[in-house]
Amino acid sequence: AKAPPLAWVLLVIGGALVTALLGMHGLRALLVTFVGVFIIGQLLKRTLGGQTGDTLGAGIELGEVIFLLALL
Repeated sequence: AKAPPLAWVLLVIGGALVTALLGMHGLRALLVTFVGVFIIGQLLKRTLGGQTGDTLGAGIELGEVIFLLALL
């Protein structure tokens, strides 16, 4: 599925804000988070055949944890 144009705009704005507030360290943490959440999504797609509301909620929480750990 192709992401809507608004999603790309929000991604760029979010990346710019993280970089402005946290510098390159924040941008690196953001990229690590994107990769981690993408991997989680692919694993869920393979094991469950898709995503549910519960898995989306878990993905959000895991994304937050990954981001915070990547900032260390």
